Amino acid sequence: MQLMAQNFGAIQGRLFDERKESIPFTEITAVQGENRFHTQSDEDGRFILKPLPPGAYDVRVVALNVDRTFE
Repeated sequence: MQLMAQNFGAIQGRLFDERKESIPFTEITAVQGENRFHTQSDEDGRFILKPLPPGAYDVRVVALNVDRTFE
């Protein structure tokens, strides 16, 4: 019998602004080399990206139609 371990991880969190208000329906992308993994936050700003292979990721967040300015 041959068994193989599946070592996958996840990136999860909650998006909110400086007033602690949720930022819903936002696109989140984790990039690892040529691989891209996408998800969208829910109405409470929560998201989870899984399964993700082990390694380092650049995470990009794009919120459209959000009238907020950050410095």
